[in-house]
Amino acid sequence: MSRTIYSFIIDTAPAFPYQGWHLAKSLCLRCAAAPDTIHVQLTDAVPSETVRLFAACGYRTHRLSPFGDGKWCNKLAQLPNLLGETFDIAVLLDTDMIAVADVRTFLCSDFVQAKVVDFPNPSLAVLRELYSPAGGDDEPPIVRTDGIDAPTLHGNCNGGFYAVPRPLAESYSEEWRRWAVWLFENDEPLRRAGRMKKSIKSVRRSPFDAR
Repeated sequence: MSRTIYSFIIDTAPAFPYQGWHLAKSLCLRCAAAPDTIHVQLTDAVPSETVRLFAACGYRTHRLSPFGDGKWCNKLAQLPNLLGETFDIAVLLDTDMIAVADVRTFLCSDFVQAKVVDFPNPSLAVLRELYSPAGGDDEPPIVRTDGIDAPTLHGNCNGGFYAVPRPLAESYSEEWRRWAVWLFENDEPLRRAGRMKKSIKSVRRSPFDAR
């Protein structure tokens, strides 16, 4: 079976270490994950005691600098810390998830996999308003959101699960960051819809911006 690694983020909210602890344990139990295949990425503000707690269990720990808005965009900051690792597929998870079965049975090494959004956030109208300025020609197919029966564009994924094959990891990481920055610079549709809270001046914080 392919070597799969797992990654999630611990931020300063008190619930994150608790959730991350149980997520890591569930990956070991349900996915037969060795502790050193679980990468716990902790933002700079997380106390060192929390880092030592996870490291003592054999999990790989990394410090992570927040990206973008410092909240919703942090998932895309994980991949640079993983690029030096040996893996076939990297699974990026929200910390409040739990494994109830072996996720490896669903993974594919040929393309990036992700879970469709639970709700139409942003709406289909906002996505369409963004798509053309981004250089899109043929609109992606419309699919249904996972939590309610609502339309969204294929590829609108933010459901706490991404699986990235190793050959695609570096280019995917760079493109993910590039398009996130593009959204911050072209955020008027999101701002009108109440989906953007910070200005671009406050979010341009990443190694990508310096390149």
